[in-house]
Formats: sequence, C-alpha cells, structure tokens
Amino acid sequence: MLSQVNQAMTGEPGNFITLRFGRRWVDCLIDTGASVSLINEALAKQLKLRIRPVNEANRVNLRTANGSPMVIVGLTDMTFQLKPKQCVFVQIWVRE
Repeated sequence: MLSQVNQAMTGEPGNFITLRFGRRWVDCLIDTGASVSLINEALAKQLKLRIRPVNEANRVNLRTANGSPMVIVGLTDMTFQLKPKQCVFVQIWVRE
C-alpha cells in the first residue's frame, strides 16, 4: 500500500512525484493526458502487488505514444491517501 507522497527529486523533464511503497521509493510520472494508469510487471512484482489476469470482459487495446501496441498482462488496484481524510482508489493496468 502506498504510504507517502513526496515531490520527486529526479532530474528528468516532466511531472514526476516520488511515491513510497512500504520501504521503497519509486519515481512516478504524472501523465495528465493518459487514459489509464500503468505500471510495468517487474515493478508490480517487486512491490508484491496482486495482479489479476485480464479477461475478455475487461480487455483493452492500448498503444504507446508512438502507436506501438502495448502488451497488458493484468490489473492491480491501489488505494492511497492524498490528504488526512481523502483516499483515492486507482485501477492500474500492468504492462509487460
């Protein structure tokens, strides 16, 4: 579960924040133009997130910014706190 949000310290261009998952800090891009939230499979496994398989009812065809198809291996859910009493639930697609 996500336990803390800090401003990112990356030198990368873009809108990044650093999120803490347990004891691990991860720099994450905030893509305001994205239609879905994504995490790569290796990181999802490292963070021990529960990955549900994609089935015909929830299958989507996603493409990268350059039009290449993206392989989706599952879905995971996250809930995190933005303010003391405001929790946000996010469904995240897990990509290969």
